[in-house]
Amino acid sequence: MNMILAAFLAAALTLPAGAPSSVKALPILASISVDGTDTSLYAYNINNYTYFMLRDVATLLNTTPKRFEVGYSSETGIVVLSTGKRYTGASAGAPLNVGDAVGIPSTSAFELDGKPIVFEAYNIEGKNYLKIRDLAEALDVGIDYDSKANKILLDTEEEPADFGFGRVASFKAKSISGVEYTNEIFKEKPLTFINYWATWSGPCRAEIPDFPLLYQTYKDKVKFVTVIEDANTTSFSYAEQLSTRYLSNCLNLYPAKSLTALMQTGYVPTTILVNKDGSLVMEPLIGAYGAEYAEHIDLALKKVGA
Repeated sequence: MNMILAAFLAAALTLPAGAPSSVKALPILASISVDGTDTSLYAYNINNYTYFMLRDVATLLNTTPKRFEVGYSSETGIVVLSTGKRYTGASAGAPLNVGDAVGIPSTSAFELDGKPIVFEAYNIEGKNYLKIRDLAEALDVGIDYDSKANKILLDTEEEPADFGFGRVASFKAKSISGVEYTNEIFKEKPLTFINYWATWSGPCRAEIPDFPLLYQTYKDKVKFVTVIEDANTTSFSYAEQLSTRYLSNCLNLYPAKSLTALMQTGYVPTTILVNKDGSLVMEPLIGAYGAEYAEHIDLALKKVGA
């Protein structure tokens, strides 16, 4: 058996049973909206379904939480999709053939995050085109269709995680240096540590000398914040002195009702650990933990996947 015949038979055996040898593919310029931002992509209509080039979709989602990289293993012949990674290739742009094209069922094998996955795909002009609904489902992207606007709607926004312990309400609070901050601070790191304390509390004063080491250990993944319960009183100078000595790497805030609502346990210190959405990832920690906060931070980081 010569090599050409062998290659032909190998390709034929990879086609699904009963699959047509070729289909008509009509080039279209598809209107598409990603998280409310409108754009358009060249695609093909095959049997009344829209098929996009895989790499064009990777480019389209590259700035969203659903970004993915596309690679190819020359050893296995597998097209590799890796979610959460920025796409480093290029999109194709307009199709080479401005008229009707021929789509041939793709013989490519696909892998998503290390696991085999089957897509209904066609090879058109040497490129893989996938049904957008199948790809959206695999990537956990919301998809809908606006028939009036003739537009595909993609939603990549992730639902805020709900751990069942509440969420910090929107707030505005000033630091003891006079700068105003909001919930946006939660987005800086995967986890935010918020310690509610008072200068008059012996347990609070006893544990804050442990905070510099906690900061050095977790500074790459954790934002450290303290809220000083009595900073608005005559104790301000003492609070400023303690903050300068032990909490220089923390964001030290005046109390704000919406910020401290979930820390009003009747005790100080009380500490909460929140994710980027401001959701508590575990119950408030009541009392002084000092260096033992580390084990709770480790657990919280696992919960948020950091």
